[in-house]
Amino acid sequence: MKPSLRFLTFSILMCMVFTACRKHGDNEDLKDKNDPVSDYMSTKKGSWWLYASADGTVLKRRATGRDSMKMDLVFNYYESTDTNSGHVTPEYFGKNGDKYIMLIDIDGSETNYMPAVIQKDNAKVGDTWDNTGTIKYGALGKIDLLTQGEVMSVNGTMTINGHIYTHVTEIDNKLKAKPAANPAYIKCGTAKMWFSKGVGVIKSEFNINIMGIIKKEYKDSIVDYYIEP
Repeated sequence: MKPSLRFLTFSILMCMVFTACRKHGDNEDLKDKNDPVSDYMSTKKGSWWLYASADGTVLKRRATGRDSMKMDLVFNYYESTDTNSGHVTPEYFGKNGDKYIMLIDIDGSETNYMPAVIQKDNAKVGDTWDNTGTIKYGALGKIDLLTQGEVMSVNGTMTINGHIYTHVTEIDNKLKAKPAANPAYIKCGTAKMWFSKGVGVIKSEFNINIMGIIKKEYKDSIVDYYIEP
C-alpha cells in the first residue's frame, strides 16, 4: 500500500520546494545530537493524535516510546496509520538546538529521508528559517527546492471541534522550486501548520502547484488526542 495522501502531500511540499544558486538551509546546519521532543509533544508510548480531513482521510499518529537512529541522529519514532487503508507510515521527530525537526520521505520509499525544520523553541513572531535540498524528478532532471518558514503568531488560542487549544503557534511556509540550471525560483504555494505546545500539530493546510506538474490542496485538523501521563 502507498503512504497516505496527507503524508505524501507533506513530503512533496517539503521536498519539491527547495535551490541553483544553492543556498545553505537551516536543515543542513544541525548540531551533532538531537534531544527528545517531549517538551513540545508527548513521546510516551500510548499517546495518540487523531486527524481528519474533508476528503474523508482519517489518520492516527501514535507515539511508540522508542527511538530510531537515522542520518547519524537519534529521533523519537512515531507511526501514523491511515485508518481507511491501514497503511502505517513511520515518522521521525527530534529537537536539534532550538529547532524542532522532522524527517521527510523524499521519494515515498520510506528509506530516503531529509531533515526539515518545522518549528522553533521559544518562537517569536517574525522568526524565520529555510529548508533546502535537491532532488531528481523524471525528465526535468535535478530540481532545487526551498521552503521559507516564518512564525506568524504565538501564544494564541484556537477552537477545533469544540475543544480550545492554547499556546498555539502558527507557521507559514512559502514553497519554491526551480530546475537546477535556472537562476530564479518559481513560487509553488504554501504550507501552513498550527502547533499547540504540549499537544503538537493541531491543524495543517497545504496548497501547492509545482510548475504545473503537481497540484494539490489538503486540509486537516485534530479530532481527538490522548496524552499518556
